[in-house]
Amino acid sequence: MKESQTIIDIDKIFSSIQQEVMEYEKKWRNRPQLIIMSRKLNVALRVKFEMILNYHQAIMLDEQELVFDYLFGIPCLTSLALEEYEFEIR
Repeated sequence: MKESQTIIDIDKIFSSIQQEVMEYEKKWRNRPQLIIMSRKLNVALRVKFEMILNYHQAIMLDEQELVFDYLFGIPCLTSLALEEYEFEIR
């Protein structure tokens, strides 16, 4: 896949996340509590939109660090269970 193709795809995915957040807010009349994304999507968003995912928060769980980023003010958790550029809004 060409780099320019990847950038366009990331823009589309970012727009999809934004759209799903708005739909969630409309449906449940509340902000989502969590955005779960694949590691590949997290890295792509960091590269493309370095200013968006620049705030992290980490907690320790059984000697393992759990890192949260923030997107639209919503905590984002990177999941190894999701593949490619998948995400979930919760």
